[in-house]
Amino acid sequence: MSQKRHDIFISHSSLDSDIAFMLCEAFENQGVKCWIAPRDVRVGMPYAESIVEGIENSQALVVLFSSNSDKSDGVLQEIEVARNSKVPIIPIRIEDVFPTKSMKFYIMANHWIDAINPKSVDDFNKFVKEVKSIINPENIDTTSYGLLSTDKNIKEEKKSNSFSDYIFPFIVSFVFLVILSDIVYPSLELQDVVYSFLGLAFVLAKGFVFFRGKVRG
Repeated sequence: MSQKRHDIFISHSSLDSDIAFMLCEAFENQGVKCWIAPRDVRVGMPYAESIVEGIENSQALVVLFSSNSDKSDGVLQEIEVARNSKVPIIPIRIEDVFPTKSMKFYIMANHWIDAINPKSVDDFNKFVKEVKSIINPENIDTTSYGLLSTDKNIKEEKKSNSFSDYIFPFIVSFVFLVILSDIVYPSLELQDVVYSFLGLAFVLAKGFVFFRGKVRG
């Protein structure tokens, strides 16, 4: 796991500072360590140098995106530093606008979180778990995502589902896919069919075993 000092660096326009500090409070209330300017700018260090240090020592850069940050050279520079430092970028949209020009180039392809027109800290609370799952997926409580939430449950599932449990459903799935492909795509070579459906057959087998376990449970 990363030994960086901060979980997230909050990038924002100074015009959105009130909302940025609400976001910061929501995260820190749930144990997420934040870096935010001007609060965390180190005394005696040049401002730009402190910003770069903060980004490089964060697990992710959260961009508080709005029409103000879209036009902010400072926010754009922070995003560039994050990209060059291979720090993940997580845009949180607080206004119903989309990025333009250079900003579009940097963040349009990223996973977005919509928190349009937040009024209080509570409006950000529901997004904390989502961001935590991105920066630290191995420790996130996955109950709300329909997954097992504890290491004990995960180990029990792995123990109960041995390799032999998957063999029969895998063979059935694979044979079914081969027959289906022969009907739908009769011109395909057998070798292409095998390579194409091995992975899919395994996924179907896992789904079958998982569903069977749910029914039994």
